[in-house]
Amino acid sequence: GDRFAAGVATSTDVVVAQVAMLENELARTRALAAVRLAEEVLRTGEPTEIHRELNSFERRIVHMAVSEIEGVFSESVGDGPVKQIRILPAGAGGGDDSEQR
Repeated sequence: GDRFAAGVATSTDVVVAQVAMLENELARTRALAAVRLAEEVLRTGEPTEIHRELNSFERRIVHMAVSEIEGVFSESVGDGPVKQIRILPAGAGGGDDSEQR
């Protein structure tokens, strides 16, 4: 199915393997992009954003993928049903009005 394993992955390679098992091509594409951006955040220590507007399904997939990677977290940014996602290093403060995952 389209579910991630419970718990926190110790390596982004584990998450990439989980992403490859997703049946939905859009979910795979969004999750893989999120993992790559999370790797960048881990490497640089700097937050980054997905520079495209995502619907609720796409955001859920991205939040799920990022939540599996130790050392980073994600939050939705923007108003309305279509938002962008910011990926931050763990310990970085999120806004009060954000959807943190």
